[in-house]
Amino acid sequence: IRVLHAHGSTLLVAKLASWLPPHPLVVWHDHIGLYGIAGRSRLVHRMLTRGIDSVITVTRERAGWVRERLEVPLERIHYIPNFVCEPNVAAKTSDLPGKVGSRVVCVANLRPPKDHATLVRAMSTVVRAIPSAHLLLVGRRSDPAYATALEDQVKTTGLGGNVTFLGGRTDVAAVLRECDVGVLSSTSEGFPLSLVEYGMAGLPAVATDVGQCGEILEGSHAGVVVPPGNPDLLADALTGLLCSPARRAELASRLRRHVQEAYSAEATAGRVWDVYDKALSREPRGDDVTRPHPSPMAISPAGPFGAGGDLP
Repeated sequence: IRVLHAHGSTLLVAKLASWLPPHPLVVWHDHIGLYGIAGRSRLVHRMLTRGIDSVITVTRERAGWVRERLEVPLERIHYIPNFVCEPNVAAKTSDLPGKVGSRVVCVANLRPPKDHATLVRAMSTVVRAIPSAHLLLVGRRSDPAYATALEDQVKTTGLGGNVTFLGGRTDVAAVLRECDVGVLSSTSEGFPLSLVEYGMAGLPAVATDVGQCGEILEGSHAGVVVPPGNPDLLADALTGLLCSPARRAELASRLRRHVQEAYSAEATAGRVWDVYDKALSREPRGDDVTRPHPSPMAISPAGPFGAGGDLP
């Protein structure tokens, strides 16, 4: 074993294993994004990252934190976003409320950073313009108190017939295929896979301008980006898409193309392989060690942080 790819907290195990023959190189894949950074021990992480070869982060913000706080050399930090696979949806789900052409879906566990409350307020406006509009909330009750307050909000605003809580689902891809607009109303995000899933499913998307939502939607070129916490602008964006099938189709096509090019398994696997290749090129071994052949689907990133190559 020449490379140990450690995910999250398994860095400790990989670091210990690297001290033993044959002393494999360590690549640390940090998936946590910004969540919980404040509570992390800088000293412990600096000790664990000393001597490892590379760090892969799934958000640009996290890449900056690794560089500035852990003092990992810039050339050894690689921003590689998470990916989703092309869903294999053989059958349609038949238990969804709402009508074709009027379904809005939000895939996000019920917890405060997702700010479903603003989305529900926006739906009050949307329903006045489009009475058949229906919001489907897909996600677990991660925060029971928050979920209960949200359910109460739906009842008090009279949206019981226009908002449905689907809970956690194992057929998310099938649900998305039956919807018309995907939405994310978060006040805080890292790299939200929900938007990538919307794109893979061929949905146009509306998202708040937090985390890397704007990057995924190409600054409203492949979706609609609105400020967080603004129900009026969110309602305008949703109403506009529900009223325009042509606009929905245009944005859905752009987002799907962008997702396939930038966030597919093939594109991401190629970039991870590139990290291995660079690590092995620095490996202090004799000429008798044969390096692996480049992956046939490798895509060389323009820099350690993506197209620009700069710190966020």
